[in-house]
Amino acid sequence: MSAIDRILPLYGALPIPLQNLIVTGYGFVLHRRRYGAEHDAMLRFLMQSRQWSRDQLKDYEFRRLKDTVEYANRWVPYYRNLWKQIGFDPRDVRSLDDFRRLPVTEKQIVKQDPLQFVSEEFRGLRLYRGSTSGTTGKPLATYKDRGCYQRTWAFLERQRRIWGIRHRRPRISIGVRPIVPMSQTTAPFWRHDLTENNWLFSNFHLSTANLDRCVDKIAEIQPEEINGYPSGVSMLAVRVLERGVKTIRPKTVITTAETLYPGQREVMESAFGCKIADEYGSGEVVVWVAQCPHGTYHVSHEFGFIETVQGNESVHGVPGEVLGTGFVNRAQVFVRYRLGDTVMLPSQPVNCACGWQSETVDQIVGRTDDILYTPDGRALGRLDIVMKGITGVAEAQLVQDRTDHLTVNLVPDDGVVPQIEHTIRERLFKLFGPRMQFDFVWVDRIERTRAGKFRYQVNLVTNADRVGSSQLR
Repeated sequence: MSAIDRILPLYGALPIPLQNLIVTGYGFVLHRRRYGAEHDAMLRFLMQSRQWSRDQLKDYEFRRLKDTVEYANRWVPYYRNLWKQIGFDPRDVRSLDDFRRLPVTEKQIVKQDPLQFVSEEFRGLRLYRGSTSGTTGKPLATYKDRGCYQRTWAFLERQRRIWGIRHRRPRISIGVRPIVPMSQTTAPFWRHDLTENNWLFSNFHLSTANLDRCVDKIAEIQPEEINGYPSGVSMLAVRVLERGVKTIRPKTVITTAETLYPGQREVMESAFGCKIADEYGSGEVVVWVAQCPHGTYHVSHEFGFIETVQGNESVHGVPGEVLGTGFVNRAQVFVRYRLGDTVMLPSQPVNCACGWQSETVDQIVGRTDDILYTPDGRALGRLDIVMKGITGVAEAQLVQDRTDHLTVNLVPDDGVVPQIEHTIRERLFKLFGPRMQFDFVWVDRIERTRAGKFRYQVNLVTNADRVGSSQLR
């Protein structure tokens, strides 16, 4: 049993006021981790670099790229050993073409031994262990130092400032943290982090029966910002439009973690009377792309170097797989790391009316995961929480083949481990409810799409009558 499975029952048994206190306490821990001298210094730099010319940004990016390659060669065991074997010398990188000759770092290699990507400069020091969202159904272990958290948070703070959002004003977060016990069937379906003045709503509790209470609470809070998974926010937006509510008017809705579809954007902008600020990043800390108020997706060159490829060829003007090389995290370094996502970079430079001279992204195609639905109509987007802390599984896939049935495909790491099924079943039962049935199938390999993509969540059921389903397809 993982730590999350041990802690959640204890948290869920507490009265709601104590749960709010714990959420606030955890918010305080996160606040201290995210803010400090490095955050402030990085934010000052980012506000200045946003005024740079395109040549200045690209020059800075290439210098950081060379510096990252040299650092990886000196301190990171995986790259030092690999590059020695292939005869690569970092001093040979004099252009982007030279850099692109380096081998791609595949996710599966990192999953096998993530510590070989941890810098020896940080061995023995305190690092924060986390995990990615697990697009192959098995999260990847990540390691960050406190400075990485502060520098990363500065990019989010720059994004908020661009949209005119002030610190400590009330905001709404709609996500998948288990802050509301799954067994809870009556409001409140939210908890309040007083440290950040952040009201956290559970994406897992946004069912037809619960939407009105959530909409009423958000209207009462009057948030300056709403952020969360598009699947959850769009369901709320549909109900706001159905009821004709005109009092929820944030400065923006920041969407992240899932692919944002045009229908979702349209319904959210109509419901909340504001433009959507979509973001694209990764738990591996290698890329950061975010929209300005003019709707342009801007690449943050200070965060990392982004490439799009088809096969081994660099491409622009057509969708390509994302490779990222991060500049912000020195504790764990990734060079030309394949994220498993697809975006389209423009064939020609784009001049945005906001004045930011960064490179841009035409389209974030994103991941190929589907939205799954509970029998009572709740839309469940990213369900990476199901596999967090699970060992013994190389890959997992959730396939909804009926409204009340889910097939769980599992690829074993080293032999079938039946006990794992019990833990996964308990988690799924809490998410989908007692009407959902589950079957487990252990397989040698999970099939890819025609484009070779892995899909963690697959929905084989078509039901246009679900709430907001037209916005989620």
